[in-house]
Amino acid sequence: MRVAYGVRWSNGADEPQPARLSVEADSLVLTPIGGGASREFPLDEIVAVEIRPPGEPARSATIVVTLRNGDTIELDSNVDRWIASHLLERLFSRGLGGSRRILVGARLKPGAGDRARELLRGGPPFPPEATPLVLHEAYLVGDEVVFLFDTDDAMAFEQVAEPDFWAAAGAWRDLITGEVRLAERVYSWSRDEPSAIEPPVGLGY
Repeated sequence: MRVAYGVRWSNGADEPQPARLSVEADSLVLTPIGGGASREFPLDEIVAVEIRPPGEPARSATIVVTLRNGDTIELDSNVDRWIASHLLERLFSRGLGGSRRILVGARLKPGAGDRARELLRGGPPFPPEATPLVLHEAYLVGDEVVFLFDTDDAMAFEQVAEPDFWAAAGAWRDLITGEVRLAERVYSWSRDEPSAIEPPVGLGY
């Protein structure tokens, strides 16, 4: 079933305009409310997604999508977390441009460090052996928790995006601020592989 979200969007320069946002299999589509041509943005062109906390308590967070050419799309909506989750799931399931390894960072709420450490020591809230993952690690860095996922095959991330897998992350909902980011991979070296500068494949810091 296709889901459309009511948003106000801009390119970071113009005044926000009301539109309907849909997250398709391979693109974001913005359809103006009141008529006008739709704008389509390929998911493969997305290199970063940031959730900016609201400046005022009554406002929603702003989702900032950065494209490979440097352009940005700013989305304001009272269902910002649903939009962000939907977008992250879609990007994750596509393997982020052919990546086998994805690094996810989430900002912790003040005072949540001890509870986060307790959750991490208990292991992941899903059986990793039942997923296509070959490596899964978690780290605490100051006020942020960082998760590393690795598979033998980039396409295997489609299986990782199954609903049961994402539902297992529910234990973290009360501990993070809503800022969830995927690191931009810009350099990689391995003794088994030649050095390489790789294109951005994730939600950048």
